[in-house]
Amino acid sequence: MNMKREDPLLHQFRTAQGFVRTTAITIILSFFSVFYSPSLLAIQKAHDQGTLFPEESVLKEVPEHLVNIKQALKDYHYFSNLNNQIVRNKKNETEYTFAEIKEKIRTNYSYLSNQYDVLIDLDEQVMEEFDASKKRLHDKKMPQLILDRHKEKVDNYKSNMSKVITQLKKLSETRSDKKRKKAVEVALNHLNQYDHRPPRQEYNAEQLPFGVSPDSARAPIRDQQALNEMLGFETDQEQGSAAQTSAAPIESDLPTEADLAPNIDVQINEDIQNLAAELGHDPVQIYNWVYNNIEYIPSYGSIQGSVHTLHNEKGNAFDTSSLLIALLRASNIPARYVYGTIRIPIEEAQNWVGGVDNPESARVLFSQGGIPSTAISYGGAFEEIEIEHVWVQAYGDFGPNDGEEWVVMDGSYKQYEYTEGIDLYQNIGFDGREFESELLSHAEINDIEGWAYLEQAMVNSKIGSIRESIKQFLDNQMPSATASEVFGSKEIRDKHIERFINKSNYKIVIENIQSHTLPNNLRFKFHYNLYQSSVLGSEGKNIFTWEIPLPQLVGKELALSFRPATEEDELALLQLLPETTSGLDGIGETFYQDLTNVQLVAELTLDGEVYMDSGIEDFPMGAVLHSKKGFFNPAYGEKLKSATVIAGQYKAIGINAQGIAGHVYSGILSKLNWMKSNLENNQLDGYNRHQFMGEIMQMGILGYFGFTDIHAQVIAKEMNAVHYRMPSFGTFSSHLQVDYSIFGNPINAKPVGVVVDVNSALGNNEIKNNCWKQWVNLNQRIGLMSSSNEHIIPEIMFSAGDTDVEAVSTVKLLKIAAEQGQKVYTINEDNIDSVFSQLTIDDAVKNEIRRGIETGLIAVTHENNIDVNGWFGSGYFLINPLTGASSAIVSDGYNGGVALLFFAAAMFIAFFLSPYIGVLSAIFASASINLIISHAALAFGAAFAGAAVIENNNMNFENSENACSAAVMLISVGIGGLIASPAGGTILGLGMGTASETGFVNLFCAAGE
Repeated sequence: MNMKREDPLLHQFRTAQGFVRTTAITIILSFFSVFYSPSLLAIQKAHDQGTLFPEESVLKEVPEHLVNIKQALKDYHYFSNLNNQIVRNKKNETEYTFAEIKEKIRTNYSYLSNQYDVLIDLDEQVMEEFDASKKRLHDKKMPQLILDRHKEKVDNYKSNMSKVITQLKKLSETRSDKKRKKAVEVALNHLNQYDHRPPRQEYNAEQLPFGVSPDSARAPIRDQQALNEMLGFETDQEQGSAAQTSAAPIESDLPTEADLAPNIDVQINEDIQNLAAELGHDPVQIYNWVYNNIEYIPSYGSIQGSVHTLHNEKGNAFDTSSLLIALLRASNIPARYVYGTIRIPIEEAQNWVGGVDNPESARVLFSQGGIPSTAISYGGAFEEIEIEHVWVQAYGDFGPNDGEEWVVMDGSYKQYEYTEGIDLYQNIGFDGREFESELLSHAEINDIEGWAYLEQAMVNSKIGSIRESIKQFLDNQMPSATASEVFGSKEIRDKHIERFINKSNYKIVIENIQSHTLPNNLRFKFHYNLYQSSVLGSEGKNIFTWEIPLPQLVGKELALSFRPATEEDELALLQLLPETTSGLDGIGETFYQDLTNVQLVAELTLDGEVYMDSGIEDFPMGAVLHSKKGFFNPAYGEKLKSATVIAGQYKAIGINAQGIAGHVYSGILSKLNWMKSNLENNQLDGYNRHQFMGEIMQMGILGYFGFTDIHAQVIAKEMNAVHYRMPSFGTFSSHLQVDYSIFGNPINAKPVGVVVDVNSALGNNEIKNNCWKQWVNLNQRIGLMSSSNEHIIPEIMFSAGDTDVEAVSTVKLLKIAAEQGQKVYTINEDNIDSVFSQLTIDDAVKNEIRRGIETGLIAVTHENNIDVNGWFGSGYFLINPLTGASSAIVSDGYNGGVALLFFAAAMFIAFFLSPYIGVLSAIFASASINLIISHAALAFGAAFAGAAVIENNNMNFENSENACSAAVMLISVGIGGLIASPAGGTILGLGMGTASETGFVNLFCAAGE
């Protein structure tokens, strides 16, 4: 597994024959899965283009002209200052000759001179629109504050446009090169203060959202003083003892009040109290229950807390210890944490972390989970492993000695019984080699130019045949199949003690440390920072910074939203609505333009209650803000991701700590059903703005994570691998289409749908036999599936009645491109220049691809832009060839999901005007909102039910059709796993079997590989 970090391997992998087809074919094959991946943009299947993109005003033309003018000014400035120097590229080849430089200067001068007349004409039309807007605001009797803001916006436009027009006039009228350069510099310096383009999500090629945690955990500590310092305990240098703090080691053997108290990690709620009572407040029964019911996850730090660990029925050593302590303290039994370094036999470690076959695989799972670990060898053999670990001591008369004492308990260290699932492919007689040959006979692959094309009809037909064969096999041979029979099972080896022996089942390497509570530096924390946009469109002044320990956040509903800044702003929103709100038929383009006169305050909410807001800082509807959010990881420190925020959005922030517990699903489903019932009966009293928008958005992001976790488990099972969800997060938000901007002012803010944006979906993944190349393929396939669900969830949620939602995603764009006869390119540092000469996609996309490749990534994209129902652009993947981590991007101006235009407008108005029940009654009276909620609840419930089927190995399928569905899902998510041999240059197989001799299992780990 050390191969993952060896740079020479990257060079070998890039230069090997057949490399370019490896990733391209993997992605192309995912076209044929039922999961199109990935989706950043869902657009309504519009009955006509005008439905989604209404007639545009002249205001929208100005930004485009200003963007083009700024680029022409930059080009003129660059070429006019070359002083007749020949421009050479990195390879010292001539890029521009003297004649070409002169032609560039002439072309840009001609364009800029012409733009003077264009802007004069546009300026007259813009002022007419501003006057019409002013009249509308007066006619609607807007508050004076709103009228003043409109005037400020107009004055700002007039001042700035005048400066640009003046310099273009000087440029066109003078014949002096010196004066021309001066006019260009003045105009360029002025335009450089503003970004007139539509906002784009920020992207960091070094932080791919779909991947694995790093395999770089430190070695465990063996020194007592060093351990104290790492835990943040102050050590007396002379005595060598730790000073007492709130989380300090215990110096006395007697329990204190702190050993009975709840805290951040040890939460004692009604569920904890009820379970403790059911177990008779008996420490032996409490221990037995935790040991036999909580699955171990190899990760590091307090992540879930006791309550979520109880409901999730799995957790790491910290979380399991927190649950055990909570149940003990709820039973009035003093209990505390113990932290130290332990040594365990490698065979037990392999079983403990997932039943892996290779000792190195066990080490990798510990390390990727962040657990400090190191292998112990005797004479070259890997026999033991040392890790830092957490367990429990409880105080009472239930140990081996007479009287009360501190007794050792470890509810997380355990062993499992594993059973293999059935080999569906072998049972149906599927021949991977035959499929390979048939595929190759219908494929066009050019390794030198870096492109591949597969005939889709043949693959569709073959997959359909495989699915039907599996269905027939299960119907005929296994009509009562259980999930464990199809997928295999993992069962805790039951342990029922009657009295504690007060001894660990492993060797303790260093003296352990006891503590009432966990140190703060051993907790995962979630950070959210919000910033204003600077004049250059980047991160500006900090609005607020927020941090919360993850155990306090898991299972709660977190959101960033906006509210009207003043009573006048709220009144203006109400008055902007047309008189007839039934079906929102009266809302037109002018409504969205006038919205930008309304100012908003940003607010961060937790379970619908405002936790933090921007205070006196407010922003116009549609303003671009910037956020940074992410985790502090006790193993690796803080890692935040940047994203664009549009003032007026509702962003539900979903946290997937280590799986979404069932009570979270059921809680939101009950709220949705309550809302649906009240809407059907027109009973809207008592609602707040978050109940309209928040529950559906939260259901969207958590439903996404539920689907993704199920599918990742399926992929891992069929690849003979282990997968654990690491703390991840993403957003499901309302989306405002904002046309930016005229000198810093948004033109309009139109609600057009929803956006799924998963910022981080990390896993702790490993192949059981430690095959690196299959590990890369595993990570890539989980990434493809993860991004596909960004498409699937909004489709299921918002396809209601006669309205369907179609996804435009990277994979789907590649699929459409292939259907159109376009080539799909795999791009690396060796072929980037030659491939770019063949592409007609946007320059912004090419620049992002180039930046990614410069960091060591590879890219997959198609030749030309594609038009899908009025959306125009391209899609591309960036993939780390050493890890399989990936990112999927579409080249749109407003990255996001647009679904059901009417619903988006209705929800937008409902959120901002929820106090006005009469308005909402009219809006929802003719809406299909109830159908949408029903579909949304169905999607959410499907994720919950699917998770139960996959994870509860004893649950019988209701009938063979369900068993077939589960197996077919395995085929669907596995079909993207086709890989090519880096050495042989031929496609070897699917990589979807578990124990077959047909040629598509462990291909890269065969003899000599």
